[in-house]
Amino acid sequence: MRKDRQIILFGPWAPPYGGVATHMRDLYENLKMSNFSARVFGYGNFVPKQDIDKIYFSPRYKWLWTLLKIFECTSPGDIIHKHSVLTSYPDRYFLQTFLWLLKVKKFKWVETIHDETLVSRYEDFSHAIKGQFPTYLSKAEKINTIGERLRIFLIDLGISEEKIVVSSPLLPIRFSPSETEIPDYLSAFYNSHSPMITTIGPFHPLYDFKTIVKAFLSLKYDYPQAGLIIINARFARDIKYEKEVKSLIEKSPKDILSLYELERERVLYILNKSNLFLRGTGQESFGLSRIESILMGTPVVSTKAGETRYMVLYEHGNPDDLYEKMKAVLDGKIKIDINEAQAFFKRMADENLRRITDIYRDI
Repeated sequence: MRKDRQIILFGPWAPPYGGVATHMRDLYENLKMSNFSARVFGYGNFVPKQDIDKIYFSPRYKWLWTLLKIFECTSPGDIIHKHSVLTSYPDRYFLQTFLWLLKVKKFKWVETIHDETLVSRYEDFSHAIKGQFPTYLSKAEKINTIGERLRIFLIDLGISEEKIVVSSPLLPIRFSPSETEIPDYLSAFYNSHSPMITTIGPFHPLYDFKTIVKAFLSLKYDYPQAGLIIINARFARDIKYEKEVKSLIEKSPKDILSLYELERERVLYILNKSNLFLRGTGQESFGLSRIESILMGTPVVSTKAGETRYMVLYEHGNPDDLYEKMKAVLDGKIKIDINEAQAFFKRMADENLRRITDIYRDI
C-alpha cells in the first residue's frame, strides 16, 4: 500500500460508549501503531484533536456537510472505512450522494456492519431503499461483518461472497489502565466498597438493569460493603424503564454509582479495578465490553447472548439466578481461568486486526 494513501475512519466515536465506537477507537490506535496514515471523521460528544475531526449528521440531512468534508479531504486511492449508522438505518438521498462521491473522488470504500438487527429490520425498509440498498453495498471493495447471520443476509441481497469478510469487533487494546487518572469521587467510592461490581449499557429493558440492581441488593446481605458501578452507555434510552431502575437504586444510593460520558481509558480502568463484570443484554451480536473485562483481568457473569466463552451465564430477567451466579464467583465456588481466557481473546484480537489491515493492503 502506498505510504501517501490515508485511511479515513468514518463513524461513531466515544463518548457515548458502545461497541462500534469502541471498535473505531481501537482500530485507530492500532493503525497508528502499525504506521498507517489514519484519520477519523467521527460523531459523538468528544473534543476534536489532531487527526480526529468531529462531524454531524443529525438531524436529518446534516450528513451532507459530512460528505462535503470527505469530498474536500480525500484523494484518489484513499480508503474510506465506514462504520456508520447511515448504512444500518439508510437514507436514500445519502445512498445516492455517497455513490456519486465515490465515483467522482475515486477513493476506495470499506464498510463495517456490526448491527445484526439490520437483518430483521430490512423487511420494513421502503420500496425505494430496498431497490437501492444492494446496488449501494455492491460498490464497496469489502464488507466486514461480525457473524454468519449478516454474511448470509448480504449474500441473499446479491453481494458477492468475495467481498465479505467475517470477523468480530475485538481488536488489540493499546491502553494501560494503570496510567489513567481518575477523579476523587471515584477513588473515594473504590476506597469505601469491596467487592466492586460493574455493568455497562443504556437504560433500556434489553440491558436488564432492573435484574442487575435487584440481584446486587440481595448480594449486599452477603457482602455489606459491595459496590456497583453502572456505566450508562447512552446510545439508547427508555425513560420509563430508567425511572424504574433509579427507584431501585434509591434503596441503596450510597452503594450504587451511575456514570456516563466516560473516556475509553477510564472505562478500562474501572473494568480493571472491578471484582466482577455483569452484562445483562437479552440480544447481542458479540458483546465487546464483556471481552474487554476479561482482557482487563475481571471475570464475567453474562446472559447467553453474544460471545460466552470463559463466562458464567445467568437467565435474562431472573434476579435470583443472577444473585446465585454472582455469589458463586465471588465466593470462589465457580472459578474462571482468566489467564487462559485472556490468551484466547488476545489471539482473536490479533487475527481480527490482521484481517482488516490485509483488506487495506489488498485494495
